[in-house]
Amino acid sequence: PPPMNWFPPGPAGRRPLALLVLLVLLLRTAHGSECCRFCTTGKPCGDSCIAEGAACHQAAGGGCACSCCKRCSKGKACGDGCIPKGAACHRPRGCACNATA
Repeated sequence: PPPMNWFPPGPAGRRPLALLVLLVLLLRTAHGSECCRFCTTGKPCGDSCIAEGAACHQAAGGGCACSCCKRCSKGKACGDGCIPKGAACHRPRGCACNATA
């Protein structure tokens, strides 16, 4: 089979732009995947979740488990997202949490 052409034919000046766009998309994807697991019960410890009363023997911040998928600094947590502070939440408990000052 012929080799795969990652860039459409055209002026050579477009190739650096295509590489730049690809690099930006890869960086955005990597940045958005900070948490490997959301702890809806218990608390994060390393790369996993443990019971709330259990002692964590991992270094603080040494893992990728998180207690929140979204921190609500404007408004309040509701389910997996944020709503205005005065609004009533009608969603079941999710992974969003209120930001602390």
